[in-house]
Amino acid sequence: MKTIFMALFIFGTGLCTEAQIGVVKDSVSIDGQHIDEEASPPANVNFIKVCSRKMRYPADARRFGIEGTALVECIVDRDVTLINMRSVGNVGGGCDEEALRVMGVYAEKYRWLPAKAKGQPVQQNITVPLKFKLA
Repeated sequence: MKTIFMALFIFGTGLCTEAQIGVVKDSVSIDGQHIDEEASPPANVNFIKVCSRKMRYPADARRFGIEGTALVECIVDRDVTLINMRSVGNVGGGCDEEALRVMGVYAEKYRWLPAKAKGQPVQQNITVPLKFKLA
């Protein structure tokens, strides 16, 4: 089973664009343990606000009217770093690359709180959907 955390916000440069960021988390750790406490962004950092400030609508996507949801999949490691980050969507127009860039910037600056199973940190897969929509 997966759980979802979502929010909606507006940002833009020139044209108004809408972006939606959510996190889908596996409820089982990479080594098969049931997760008691899910991985999460640090409480003192607004994940959505940080990502929205860093995200830019790609010029090619804007020019060709490309919209869609780019997916970035990664693992929150036991040491709270985001590892094995990769784009698993295929929106095009630079949206997938932009989503990956934004998550990379976030991962360099902030550490997530690790998932826990039986009180011990475990690795957890997460998928972050970043929605690109021209308003």
